[in-house]
Amino acid sequence: MKFRNQVFISYAHDNNRPVEEGARGWVECFHGALDAFLGRRYGKAKIWRDERLRGHEDFSEEIYAQFPETALMVSVISPSYLKSEWCRAEADRFCAIADQPPGLVIENKMRAFKVILEPVADQTPLPRPMQDALGFEFFVREGSKLRELDPVFGPEMRAKFHLAVADLAGEIAELLRTLDAVGGSDGAKQPVAVPAERTVYLAECSFDRRDDRKALNAELRARNYRVLPERELPRDETEYRAEVARLLEQCGLSIHLVGGVLGGVPDGPSGLSGLMIQNELAVARSRAAGMKRIISLPAGTRSENLQQQAFIEAIDRDPNVQFGAEVISAGLEAVKTAVQAALTPPPAAAPGAEAQPGSTTIYVIFDGKDRKDETLLRLRKHLQGQGFALRKPAFEGTAEEVRLTHEQHLAESDAVVIYYGAGTDAWKLSIDRDVEKAKGRRGDRRQQTVFHWIAPIPWTDDKSDVIELGGERVVDGRAGAMESLAEQQIIEVLRAETSR
Repeated sequence: MKFRNQVFISYAHDNNRPVEEGARGWVECFHGALDAFLGRRYGKAKIWRDERLRGHEDFSEEIYAQFPETALMVSVISPSYLKSEWCRAEADRFCAIADQPPGLVIENKMRAFKVILEPVADQTPLPRPMQDALGFEFFVREGSKLRELDPVFGPEMRAKFHLAVADLAGEIAELLRTLDAVGGSDGAKQPVAVPAERTVYLAECSFDRRDDRKALNAELRARNYRVLPERELPRDETEYRAEVARLLEQCGLSIHLVGGVLGGVPDGPSGLSGLMIQNELAVARSRAAGMKRIISLPAGTRSENLQQQAFIEAIDRDPNVQFGAEVISAGLEAVKTAVQAALTPPPAAAPGAEAQPGSTTIYVIFDGKDRKDETLLRLRKHLQGQGFALRKPAFEGTAEEVRLTHEQHLAESDAVVIYYGAGTDAWKLSIDRDVEKAKGRRGDRRQQTVFHWIAPIPWTDDKSDVIELGGERVVDGRAGAMESLAEQQIIEVLRAETSR
Protein backbone atom coordinates (compact mmCIF):
# COMPACT_ATOMS: atom_id res chain seq x y z
CA MET A 1 0.00 0.00 0.00
CA LYS A 2 1.33 3.43 -0.94
CA PHE A 3 1.36 6.25 1.62
CA ARG A 4 1.96 9.91 0.93
CA ASN A 5 4.04 10.24 4.10
CA GLN A 6 6.41 7.57 5.33
CA VAL A 7 7.20 8.68 8.89
CA PHE A 8 5.65 11.08 11.41
CA ILE A 9 7.80 12.07 14.41
CA SER A 10 5.78 12.69 17.57
CA TYR A 11 7.69 14.46 20.35
CA ALA A 12 7.48 16.85 23.28
CA HIS A 13 8.90 20.22 22.36
CA ASP A 14 10.98 20.23 25.55
CA ASN A 15 13.06 17.49 23.91
CA ASN A 16 13.95 19.78 21.03
CA ARG A 17 15.17 22.78 23.00
CA PRO A 18 18.77 23.55 21.94
CA VAL A 19 21.39 23.22 24.65
CA GLU A 20 23.25 26.23 23.25
CA GLU A 21 21.84 29.29 21.56
CA GLY A 22 21.84 28.90 17.81
CA ALA A 23 22.41 25.12 17.96
CA ARG A 24 20.03 22.45 16.73
CA GLY A 25 17.73 20.67 19.16
CA TRP A 26 17.84 16.91 19.75
CA VAL A 27 14.74 16.12 17.70
CA GLU A 28 15.99 18.21 14.82
CA CYS A 29 19.32 16.30 14.83
CA PHE A 30 17.41 13.02 15.04
CA HIS A 31 15.14 14.02 12.15
CA GLY A 32 18.11 14.87 9.93
CA ALA A 33 20.01 11.66 10.74
CA LEU A 34 16.93 9.47 10.23
CA ASP A 35 16.27 11.11 6.86
CA ALA A 36 19.83 10.37 5.73
CA PHE A 37 19.96 6.74 6.93
CA LEU A 38 16.46 5.94 5.72
CA GLY A 39 17.36 7.31 2.30
CA ARG A 40 20.21 4.80 2.11
CA ARG A 41 18.15 1.83 3.28
CA TYR A 42 14.80 2.54 1.65
CA GLY A 43 15.09 5.40 -0.79
CA LYS A 44 13.38 8.77 -0.82
CA ALA A 45 11.01 8.99 2.14
CA LYS A 46 8.95 11.86 3.50
CA ILE A 47 9.52 12.37 7.22
CA TRP A 48 7.46 15.08 8.88
CA ARG A 49 6.79 16.53 12.32
CA ASP A 50 4.90 19.41 13.82
CA GLU A 51 7.44 22.17 14.33
CA ARG A 52 5.10 24.72 15.94
CA LEU A 53 5.10 25.40 19.68
CA ARG A 54 1.52 25.15 20.80
CA GLY A 55 1.48 25.81 24.53
CA HIS A 56 -2.16 25.40 25.52
CA GLU A 57 -3.67 25.65 22.02
CA ASP A 58 -6.46 23.28 21.04
CA PHE A 59 -5.46 20.06 19.28
CA SER A 60 -5.22 20.61 15.58
CA GLU A 61 -7.27 18.44 13.22
CA GLU A 62 -4.82 19.50 10.57
CA ILE A 63 -2.24 17.07 12.00
CA TYR A 64 -4.70 14.23 12.44
CA ALA A 65 -5.94 14.59 8.89
CA GLN A 66 -2.57 13.37 7.63
CA PHE A 67 -2.46 10.22 9.76
CA PRO A 68 -4.45 8.03 7.31
CA GLU A 69 -1.80 8.83 4.69
CA THR A 70 1.15 8.22 7.03
CA ALA A 71 2.81 4.80 7.15
CA LEU A 72 4.61 4.94 10.51
CA MET A 73 4.86 7.00 13.67
CA VAL A 74 8.04 7.40 15.72
CA SER A 75 7.37 8.65 19.26
CA VAL A 76 10.26 10.15 21.23
CA ILE A 77 9.48 8.79 24.71
CA SER A 78 10.53 10.84 27.73
CA PRO A 79 8.87 12.04 30.95
CA SER A 80 7.91 15.23 29.09
CA TYR A 81 6.21 13.19 26.36
CA LEU A 82 4.12 11.16 28.79
CA LYS A 83 3.07 14.30 30.67
CA SER A 84 2.02 16.08 27.48
CA GLU A 85 -1.69 15.90 26.74
CA TRP A 86 -0.90 16.80 23.13
CA CYS A 87 1.63 13.97 22.67
CA ARG A 88 -0.66 11.39 24.25
CA ALA A 89 -3.49 12.50 21.96
CA GLU A 90 -1.22 12.14 18.89
CA ALA A 91 -0.28 8.60 19.89
CA ASP A 92 -3.89 7.63 20.62
CA ARG A 93 -5.20 9.04 17.34
CA PHE A 94 -2.44 7.53 15.18
CA CYS A 95 -2.91 4.04 16.68
CA ALA A 96 -6.68 4.26 16.28
CA ILE A 97 -6.41 5.28 12.62
CA ALA A 98 -3.61 2.78 11.86
CA ASP A 99 -5.73 0.00 13.35
CA GLN A 100 -7.89 0.19 10.23
CA PRO A 101 -6.74 -1.90 7.23
CA PRO A 102 -3.95 -2.69 6.54
CA GLY A 103 -3.67 -2.70 10.36
CA LEU A 104 -1.48 -1.38 13.17
CA VAL A 105 0.57 -4.62 13.18
CA ILE A 106 1.93 -5.92 9.87
CA GLU A 107 3.67 -9.32 9.89
CA ASN A 108 4.34 -9.02 13.63
CA LYS A 109 5.74 -5.47 13.22
CA MET A 110 4.02 -2.48 14.81
CA ARG A 111 3.67 0.74 12.85
CA ALA A 112 4.24 2.82 16.00
CA PHE A 113 7.93 2.92 16.99
CA LYS A 114 9.26 4.10 20.35
CA VAL A 115 12.54 6.01 20.66
CA ILE A 116 13.34 6.03 24.38
CA LEU A 117 15.44 8.93 25.63
CA GLU A 118 15.44 7.60 29.19
CA PRO A 119 13.75 4.66 30.93
CA VAL A 120 10.20 5.41 32.04
CA ALA A 121 8.78 2.95 34.54
CA ASP A 122 5.12 3.70 33.84
CA GLN A 123 4.06 3.84 30.19
CA THR A 124 0.32 3.47 30.88
CA PRO A 125 -0.41 6.94 29.39
CA LEU A 126 0.45 5.43 25.99
CA PRO A 127 -2.07 3.44 23.91
CA ARG A 128 -2.16 -0.18 25.04
CA PRO A 129 -0.43 -1.60 21.92
CA MET A 130 2.50 0.80 22.40
CA GLN A 131 2.94 -0.02 26.07
CA ASP A 132 4.08 -3.57 25.35
CA ALA A 133 6.13 -2.74 22.24
CA LEU A 134 9.91 -2.88 22.51
CA GLY A 135 11.55 0.50 22.14
CA PHE A 136 14.85 1.68 20.70
CA GLU A 137 17.10 2.86 23.52
CA PHE A 138 18.76 6.21 22.88
CA PHE A 139 20.64 6.31 26.16
CA VAL A 140 23.68 4.65 27.72
CA ARG A 141 24.67 3.86 31.27
CA GLU A 142 27.90 5.29 32.59
CA GLY A 143 28.35 3.75 36.00
CA SER A 144 25.28 4.67 38.02
CA LYS A 145 24.23 7.48 35.63
CA LEU A 146 22.18 7.53 32.44
CA ARG A 147 23.24 9.66 29.46
CA GLU A 148 21.08 10.51 26.48
CA LEU A 149 22.63 9.72 23.13
CA ASP A 150 23.11 13.38 22.32
CA PRO A 151 25.64 14.55 19.70
CA VAL A 152 26.45 17.61 21.85
CA PHE A 153 28.32 15.32 24.27
CA GLY A 154 31.21 14.83 21.85
CA PRO A 155 32.47 12.55 19.06
CA GLU A 156 32.05 9.24 20.90
CA MET A 157 28.45 9.96 21.86
CA ARG A 158 27.75 11.31 18.35
CA ALA A 159 28.95 8.01 16.88
CA LYS A 160 26.68 6.01 19.22
CA PHE A 161 23.78 8.31 18.34
CA HIS A 162 24.29 7.69 14.63
CA LEU A 163 24.58 3.92 15.15
CA ALA A 164 21.28 3.91 17.02
CA VAL A 165 19.58 5.94 14.29
CA ALA A 166 21.00 3.60 11.63
CA ASP A 167 19.55 0.55 13.45
CA LEU A 168 16.16 2.24 13.70
CA ALA A 169 16.27 3.23 10.03
CA GLY A 170 16.90 -0.40 9.08
CA GLU A 171 13.78 -1.54 10.98
CA ILE A 172 11.68 1.24 9.47
CA ALA A 173 12.90 0.47 5.94
CA GLU A 174 11.98 -3.20 6.36
CA LEU A 175 8.45 -2.36 7.49
CA LEU A 176 7.98 0.25 4.76
CA ARG A 177 8.86 -2.33 2.11
CA THR A 178 6.34 -4.71 3.65
CA LEU A 179 3.66 -2.00 3.59
CA ASP A 180 4.49 -1.24 -0.04
CA ALA A 181 3.71 -4.87 -0.86
CA VAL A 182 0.28 -4.81 0.79
CA GLY A 183 -2.26 -4.51 -1.97
CA GLY A 184 -4.93 -1.92 -1.37
CA SER A 185 -6.38 -0.29 1.71
CA ASP A 186 -8.92 -3.09 2.14
CA GLY A 187 -6.36 -5.89 1.98
CA ALA A 188 -5.19 -6.26 5.56
CA LYS A 189 -2.10 -8.39 5.76
CA GLN A 190 -2.24 -10.87 8.59
CA PRO A 191 0.83 -11.95 10.57
CA VAL A 192 2.76 -14.60 8.67
CA ALA A 193 3.93 -17.68 10.53
CA VAL A 194 7.73 -17.71 10.39
CA PRO A 195 9.29 -21.21 10.53
CA ALA A 196 11.32 -22.11 13.61
CA GLU A 197 14.56 -22.31 11.62
CA ARG A 198 14.07 -18.60 10.76
CA THR A 199 13.11 -17.54 14.29
CA VAL A 200 15.59 -16.75 17.07
CA TYR A 201 14.94 -16.09 20.75
CA LEU A 202 17.41 -13.38 21.77
CA ALA A 203 17.05 -13.43 25.54
CA GLU A 204 16.65 -10.28 27.57
CA CYS A 205 19.95 -9.42 29.24
CA SER A 206 21.37 -7.08 31.87
CA PHE A 207 22.55 -3.62 30.88
CA ASP A 208 26.24 -4.61 30.72
CA ARG A 209 25.52 -6.84 27.69
CA ARG A 210 22.91 -4.59 26.09
CA ASP A 211 25.18 -3.20 23.37
CA ASP A 212 26.07 -6.75 22.32
CA ARG A 213 22.38 -7.64 22.22
CA LYS A 214 21.62 -4.62 20.03
CA ALA A 215 24.38 -5.61 17.61
CA LEU A 216 23.16 -9.22 17.36
CA ASN A 217 19.56 -8.10 16.97
CA ALA A 218 20.47 -5.76 14.11
CA GLU A 219 22.54 -8.42 12.34
CA LEU A 220 19.87 -11.12 12.65
CA ARG A 221 17.16 -8.81 11.35
CA ALA A 222 19.39 -7.72 8.49
CA ARG A 223 19.58 -11.42 7.53
CA ASN A 224 15.76 -11.60 7.62
CA TYR A 225 15.47 -13.67 10.79
CA ARG A 226 12.56 -13.06 13.09
CA VAL A 227 13.87 -12.10 16.53
CA LEU A 228 11.82 -12.68 19.69
CA PRO A 229 10.68 -11.23 22.02
CA GLU A 230 9.16 -8.45 19.94
CA ARG A 231 7.37 -6.89 22.89
CA GLU A 232 8.08 -6.18 26.53
CA LEU A 233 7.82 -9.30 28.66
CA PRO A 234 5.38 -9.32 31.61
CA ARG A 235 6.65 -8.32 35.03
CA ASP A 236 4.69 -10.93 36.96
CA GLU A 237 6.76 -14.13 37.20
CA THR A 238 3.94 -16.53 36.34
CA GLU A 239 2.99 -14.52 33.26
CA TYR A 240 6.69 -14.02 32.43
CA ARG A 241 7.36 -17.77 32.43
CA ALA A 242 4.27 -18.51 30.35
CA GLU A 243 5.16 -15.91 27.72
CA VAL A 244 8.83 -16.93 27.45
CA ALA A 245 7.83 -20.60 27.10
CA ARG A 246 5.31 -19.66 24.39
CA LEU A 247 7.92 -17.70 22.45
CA LEU A 248 10.55 -20.43 22.74
CA GLU A 249 8.14 -22.90 21.14
CA GLN A 250 8.40 -20.83 17.95
CA CYS A 251 12.21 -20.81 17.83
CA GLY A 252 14.97 -23.00 16.47
CA LEU A 253 17.72 -21.20 18.41
CA SER A 254 18.00 -19.25 21.65
CA ILE A 255 20.87 -16.89 22.49
CA HIS A 256 21.72 -15.90 26.07
CA LEU A 257 24.16 -13.05 26.79
CA VAL A 258 25.39 -13.31 30.38
CA GLY A 259 27.39 -10.66 32.20
CA GLY A 260 28.33 -9.70 35.73
CA VAL A 261 25.05 -7.92 36.52
CA LEU A 262 22.03 -9.77 37.91
CA GLY A 263 19.50 -8.06 35.65
CA GLY A 264 15.77 -7.61 36.18
CA VAL A 265 13.87 -9.89 38.54
CA PRO A 266 10.20 -10.59 37.71
CA ASP A 267 7.79 -10.18 40.60
CA GLY A 268 7.23 -13.67 41.95
CA PRO A 269 8.11 -16.33 44.50
CA SER A 270 11.36 -17.69 43.05
CA GLY A 271 13.38 -14.47 43.23
CA LEU A 272 15.25 -15.59 40.10
CA SER A 273 16.38 -13.04 37.55
CA GLY A 274 14.99 -12.97 34.05
CA LEU A 275 18.37 -14.26 32.82
CA MET A 276 18.05 -17.40 34.94
CA ILE A 277 14.38 -18.02 34.15
CA GLN A 278 14.95 -17.68 30.41
CA ASN A 279 17.88 -20.11 30.56
CA GLU A 280 15.85 -22.59 32.61
CA LEU A 281 12.96 -22.52 30.12
CA ALA A 282 15.34 -22.74 27.15
CA VAL A 283 16.93 -25.86 28.67
CA ALA A 284 13.45 -27.40 28.95
CA ARG A 285 12.70 -26.54 25.32
CA SER A 286 16.06 -27.95 24.20
CA ARG A 287 15.37 -31.23 26.03
CA ALA A 288 11.84 -31.48 24.63
CA ALA A 289 12.42 -30.38 21.03
CA GLY A 290 16.17 -30.22 20.42
CA MET A 291 16.24 -26.43 20.17
CA LYS A 292 19.81 -25.18 19.69
CA ARG A 293 21.24 -22.80 22.26
CA ILE A 294 24.19 -20.43 22.53
CA ILE A 295 25.39 -18.90 25.80
CA SER A 296 27.86 -16.03 25.67
CA LEU A 297 29.86 -15.71 28.89
CA PRO A 298 33.06 -13.70 28.37
CA ALA A 299 36.14 -15.26 29.97
CA GLY A 300 36.83 -13.91 33.44
CA THR A 301 33.28 -12.66 34.05
CA ARG A 302 32.53 -12.31 37.75
CA SER A 303 29.75 -10.70 39.75
CA GLU A 304 29.55 -9.00 43.12
CA ASN A 305 26.02 -10.37 43.40
CA LEU A 306 26.17 -13.83 44.99
CA GLN A 307 23.17 -15.15 43.06
CA GLN A 308 24.59 -14.01 39.72
CA GLN A 309 28.04 -15.38 40.57
CA ALA A 310 26.50 -18.78 41.35
CA PHE A 311 24.74 -18.66 37.96
CA ILE A 312 28.02 -17.83 36.20
CA GLU A 313 29.75 -20.76 37.89
CA ALA A 314 26.85 -23.07 37.00
CA ILE A 315 27.13 -22.12 33.33
CA ASP A 316 30.77 -23.13 33.44
CA ARG A 317 30.32 -26.39 35.37
CA ASP A 318 26.74 -27.67 35.58
CA PRO A 319 25.61 -29.84 32.60
CA ASN A 320 21.95 -29.19 33.49
CA VAL A 321 22.42 -25.41 33.18
CA GLN A 322 24.53 -25.81 30.02
CA PHE A 323 22.22 -28.38 28.41
CA GLY A 324 21.94 -27.99 24.65
CA ALA A 325 24.17 -24.93 24.63
CA GLU A 326 27.43 -23.96 23.03
CA VAL A 327 29.13 -21.76 25.62
CA ILE A 328 31.21 -19.00 24.04
CA SER A 329 33.87 -17.39 26.23
CA ALA A 330 35.39 -15.18 23.51
CA GLY A 331 34.12 -11.84 22.21
CA LEU A 332 31.10 -10.83 20.17
CA GLU A 333 32.60 -11.82 16.81
CA ALA A 334 32.97 -15.41 18.05
CA VAL A 335 29.33 -15.31 19.17
CA LYS A 336 28.28 -14.11 15.71
CA THR A 337 30.27 -16.94 14.11
CA ALA A 338 28.60 -19.50 16.37
CA VAL A 339 25.15 -18.04 15.64
CA GLN A 340 25.77 -18.19 11.91
CA ALA A 341 26.93 -21.81 12.18
CA ALA A 342 23.89 -22.75 14.27
CA LEU A 343 21.53 -21.16 11.75
CA THR A 344 23.19 -22.67 8.68
CA PRO A 345 21.30 -25.79 7.60
CA PRO A 346 23.37 -28.95 7.07
CA PRO A 347 24.19 -29.72 3.43
CA ALA A 348 21.58 -31.86 1.75
CA ALA A 349 22.56 -35.41 0.89
CA ALA A 350 23.03 -36.15 -2.80
CA PRO A 351 19.89 -37.63 -4.41
CA GLY A 352 19.76 -41.37 -3.83
CA ALA A 353 22.78 -41.31 -1.52
CA GLU A 354 22.69 -43.71 1.41
CA ALA A 355 24.96 -44.25 4.36
CA GLN A 356 27.50 -46.92 3.48
CA PRO A 357 28.50 -49.73 5.84
CA GLY A 358 31.47 -48.75 7.97
CA SER A 359 30.75 -45.01 7.68
CA THR A 360 30.41 -44.58 11.45
CA THR A 361 32.45 -41.59 12.60
CA ILE A 362 34.54 -41.89 15.76
CA TYR A 363 36.04 -38.90 17.53
CA VAL A 364 39.20 -40.09 19.31
CA ILE A 365 40.00 -37.57 22.06
CA PHE A 366 43.49 -37.49 23.54
CA ASP A 367 45.87 -35.08 25.23
CA GLY A 368 48.52 -33.40 23.09
CA LYS A 369 51.26 -35.20 24.99
CA ASP A 370 49.89 -38.52 23.67
CA ARG A 371 50.23 -37.71 19.97
CA LYS A 372 53.28 -39.97 19.62
CA ASP A 373 52.01 -42.67 22.01
CA GLU A 374 52.54 -46.02 20.24
CA THR A 375 49.40 -47.70 21.59
CA LEU A 376 47.23 -44.73 20.59
CA LEU A 377 48.70 -44.71 17.07
CA ARG A 378 48.02 -48.45 16.70
CA LEU A 379 44.48 -48.02 18.03
CA ARG A 380 43.68 -45.25 15.54
CA LYS A 381 45.15 -47.22 12.62
CA HIS A 382 43.21 -50.32 13.64
CA LEU A 383 39.88 -48.46 13.86
CA GLN A 384 40.53 -46.81 10.53
CA GLY A 385 41.43 -50.17 8.98
CA GLN A 386 38.03 -51.52 10.05
CA GLY A 387 36.26 -48.87 7.95
CA PHE A 388 35.52 -46.25 10.60
CA ALA A 389 35.97 -42.54 9.79
CA LEU A 390 38.20 -40.98 12.47
CA ARG A 391 38.42 -37.48 13.82
CA LYS A 392 41.03 -36.15 16.21
CA PRO A 393 41.43 -32.99 18.31
CA ALA A 394 42.93 -29.82 16.88
CA PHE A 395 46.14 -28.74 18.62
CA GLU A 396 47.17 -25.78 16.46
CA GLY A 397 45.35 -22.49 15.94
CA THR A 398 43.86 -19.99 18.35
CA ALA A 399 42.26 -21.21 21.56
CA GLU A 400 38.86 -20.35 20.08
CA GLU A 401 39.54 -22.29 16.88
CA VAL A 402 40.68 -25.34 18.86
CA ARG A 403 37.59 -25.20 21.06
CA LEU A 404 35.17 -24.79 18.14
CA THR A 405 36.73 -27.77 16.34
CA HIS A 406 36.40 -29.87 19.50
CA GLU A 407 32.73 -28.93 19.96
CA GLN A 408 31.93 -29.55 16.30
CA HIS A 409 33.50 -33.01 16.42
CA LEU A 410 31.54 -33.83 19.58
CA ALA A 411 28.28 -32.68 18.00
CA GLU A 412 28.72 -34.55 14.73
CA SER A 413 30.49 -37.84 15.56
CA ASP A 414 28.64 -41.12 16.01
CA ALA A 415 30.92 -42.37 18.78
CA VAL A 416 33.63 -41.03 21.08
CA VAL A 417 36.76 -42.76 22.37
CA ILE A 418 38.45 -40.90 25.23
CA TYR A 419 42.07 -42.05 25.38
CA TYR A 420 43.12 -41.44 28.99
CA GLY A 421 46.90 -41.54 28.82
CA ALA A 422 49.14 -38.60 29.69
CA GLY A 423 46.20 -36.29 30.39
CA THR A 424 45.76 -35.16 33.98
CA ASP A 425 42.77 -35.90 36.21
CA ALA A 426 41.56 -32.35 35.54
CA TRP A 427 41.86 -32.90 31.78
CA LYS A 428 39.73 -36.07 32.04
CA LEU A 429 37.04 -34.31 34.10
CA SER A 430 36.95 -31.46 31.58
CA ILE A 431 36.51 -33.87 28.66
CA ASP A 432 33.76 -35.75 30.52
CA ARG A 433 31.91 -32.45 31.02
CA ASP A 434 32.29 -31.54 27.35
CA VAL A 435 30.89 -34.91 26.27
CA GLU A 436 27.92 -34.54 28.63
CA LYS A 437 27.17 -31.02 27.34
CA ALA A 438 27.33 -32.20 23.74
CA LYS A 439 24.37 -34.53 24.30
CA GLY A 440 22.06 -31.54 24.26
CA ARG A 441 23.28 -30.38 20.85
CA ARG A 442 22.40 -33.52 18.93
CA GLY A 443 18.70 -32.78 18.50
CA ASP A 444 16.94 -35.81 17.07
CA ARG A 445 20.17 -37.68 16.30
CA ARG A 446 21.01 -40.87 18.20
CA GLN A 447 23.11 -40.28 21.28
CA GLN A 448 26.76 -41.24 20.97
CA THR A 449 28.36 -44.30 22.44
CA VAL A 450 31.25 -43.11 24.61
CA PHE A 451 34.24 -45.35 25.34
CA HIS A 452 36.96 -44.65 27.92
CA TRP A 453 40.30 -46.24 27.03
CA ILE A 454 42.52 -46.28 30.13
CA ALA A 455 46.20 -46.40 29.14
CA PRO A 456 48.54 -47.92 31.73
CA ILE A 457 51.28 -45.28 31.48
CA PRO A 458 51.35 -43.24 33.61
CA TRP A 459 49.20 -45.06 36.12
CA THR A 460 47.26 -42.93 38.62
CA ASP A 461 44.78 -43.42 41.43
CA ASP A 462 42.15 -41.67 39.29
CA LYS A 463 42.56 -44.24 36.53
CA SER A 464 42.00 -46.98 39.09
CA ASP A 465 38.78 -45.25 40.16
CA VAL A 466 37.57 -44.96 36.56
CA ILE A 467 38.12 -48.68 35.96
CA GLU A 468 36.43 -49.69 39.21
CA LEU A 469 33.41 -47.40 38.77
CA GLY A 470 33.21 -46.81 35.02
CA GLY A 471 31.02 -49.68 33.82
CA GLU A 472 30.88 -51.61 30.54
CA ARG A 473 32.24 -48.88 28.22
CA VAL A 474 35.56 -48.60 30.09
CA VAL A 475 38.44 -50.38 28.39
CA ASP A 476 41.31 -51.37 30.70
CA GLY A 477 44.36 -50.94 28.51
CA ARG A 478 46.36 -53.33 30.70
CA ALA A 479 44.03 -56.28 30.03
CA GLY A 480 45.41 -57.63 26.73
CA ALA A 481 46.59 -56.88 23.22
CA MET A 482 45.37 -53.58 21.83
CA GLU A 483 43.75 -55.13 18.72
CA SER A 484 41.76 -57.73 20.67
CA LEU A 485 40.59 -55.14 23.21
CA ALA A 486 39.49 -52.81 20.42
CA GLU A 487 37.64 -55.61 18.60
CA GLN A 488 35.80 -56.93 21.65
CA GLN A 489 35.00 -53.75 23.52
CA ILE A 490 34.65 -51.07 20.82
CA ILE A 491 34.26 -52.42 17.28
CA GLU A 492 31.79 -55.23 18.04
CA VAL A 493 29.67 -52.82 20.11
CA LEU A 494 29.50 -50.23 17.34
CA ARG A 495 28.71 -52.78 14.63
CA ALA A 496 25.92 -54.20 16.74
CA GLU A 497 24.45 -50.73 17.23
CA THR A 498 24.64 -49.73 13.56
CA SER A 499 22.97 -53.00 12.49
CA ARG A 500 19.82 -52.29 14.52
